[in-house]
Amino acid sequence: MEKKRIIFQCEYCGKEKEQKLYDYNKSKHHYCSRECKNAAMNKKISVICDNCGKEVAQKYSQYNRADHHYCSQKCQKEFQHKMAFEDRECLICHSIFNVSKKSTQSLCSAECQKIWQTQQTGVLNPRFLSKKSKCDYCGTEIYVKPHKIKNNSYNFCSAKCRQEWYRNIWSQSDEWKEESRQRATRLIADGAFNHTDTKPQIIINELLDKLNIKNQNEYNCKYYAIDNYLIDNNLMIEVMGDYWHGNPHKYTEENINDIQKKKDI
Repeated sequence: MEKKRIIFQCEYCGKEKEQKLYDYNKSKHHYCSRECKNAAMNKKISVICDNCGKEVAQKYSQYNRADHHYCSQKCQKEFQHKMAFEDRECLICHSIFNVSKKSTQSLCSAECQKIWQTQQTGVLNPRFLSKKSKCDYCGTEIYVKPHKIKNNSYNFCSAKCRQEWYRNIWSQSDEWKEESRQRATRLIADGAFNHTDTKPQIIINELLDKLNIKNQNEYNCKYYAIDNYLIDNNLMIEVMGDYWHGNPHKYTEENINDIQKKKDI
């Protein structure tokens, strides 16, 4: 099968020439001979410098390779700098400085940066999200983070106010007393306070083990921790030792110590 051919006009001398369509499509410029091609490439044309506007002669081949044209390397660098950089006004001292267009820089120097940072505190900070509220103890106006407001948490203006509120208000509430009782019972049941090593308790434990009675020490009853819970019998044993419970038959007001009094309470 014969390949398609095309007749074109030489871009340099104007002479017509026939060429295979495949070879024609491989090039943007078309000449009738190598001599015309070389002559065209070496031909100079007049161009205007994109930076300073000066008219300058340039080879045709060089002209076709670039989108912008310059009269010198100096003009080329100046023009490229103009394309990539811009002038901005410093937010602090308002002086003009040159910076890359891709940069987010808005300050001219490290000194201005330091001044700007000292100003970006509290509500002036662009990332400041806290809302106005009041100290739950003294009523002083404060700023509180959104999640604390959403969770209805208590907020204070200082550590002193938090401590005073806890001591004078929260610790006196029925809710705190309820939580405190349950927390103390959990701690005893979890072994935070070892009540199983007293002599009376050891005797009871050994007796139950000897009788093969399944039991659990410090059984949690929500408000109380029972010394022994008999698992299979659903019964409870509270061991009342003389010392820690201040047995009145052995101890009087004169010989009982402060530790016994506190523990018995």
